[in-house]
Amino acid sequence: MAEAEPGVAAIVTLDPTEKLQVNQPVTPFLLQYLEDDAQRLAANMANLMGMLGANVHAMSGITKEYVEAHRMATENLGEGVDLCIKQMSSLIVKCNEISENMEPVETLCAQIRTIKKTLDVLENAASHP
Repeated sequence: MAEAEPGVAAIVTLDPTEKLQVNQPVTPFLLQYLEDDAQRLAANMANLMGMLGANVHAMSGITKEYVEAHRMATENLGEGVDLCIKQMSSLIVKCNEISENMEPVETLCAQIRTIKKTLDVLENAASHP
């Protein structure tokens, strides 16, 4: 702690671990200084608490917005997945229908091969009498 000049009230600054030692008599000036300093400290503390409250309020507003965005995204994702599942099921059904409709084509293809082989045999017979 710094020593004050004789006749001048000491401005006391303490480390929280220091012991307060007053080397001068307590004067009305020192008491007024302490009261003013306590009022400044109280005003600063009130200002700090107000700013802290405003920041917490702003943070909770942002958190609320985040939760709402997350909820909406989850709902939209669920709806999108449901729609994709329905469309995929429809696609599978259509593919199965096409596959069933193609069975006669396979039979027809086998018949065309048989006819082609028969034509080849007839051409060979006609060209080599």
